[in-house]
Amino acid sequence: MVINCKSEGWAGGVFGTSTSLSAGAVLGDALAHLSGVSVSNHNPLVLVSFLTGVVRSPFTAAVLVLEMTVRHSAFFQLLLSGLLVQGVGTLVG
Repeated sequence: MVINCKSEGWAGGVFGTSTSLSAGAVLGDALAHLSGVSVSNHNPLVLVSFLTGVVRSPFTAAVLVLEMTVRHSAFFQLLLSGLLVQGVGTLVG
């Protein structure tokens, strides 16, 4: 996650140590690949999924990533990714 954020120029090192919470990022990555999302929108989806797994607030995570990436056209996909991770987190936890 940290390498991915650093390669894109984002500041993502804060959550880099919480590897046990990266299940949201893995799920977001799988969903992005399955849905055929372009590579340019792939990283924000993974970041929203990871943040939702950490803070358990999909709308907040989607808005934070939206503000960082300025991809207003992808808000629905960001929110959907966060909601799916929230559902899986509720089932698992």
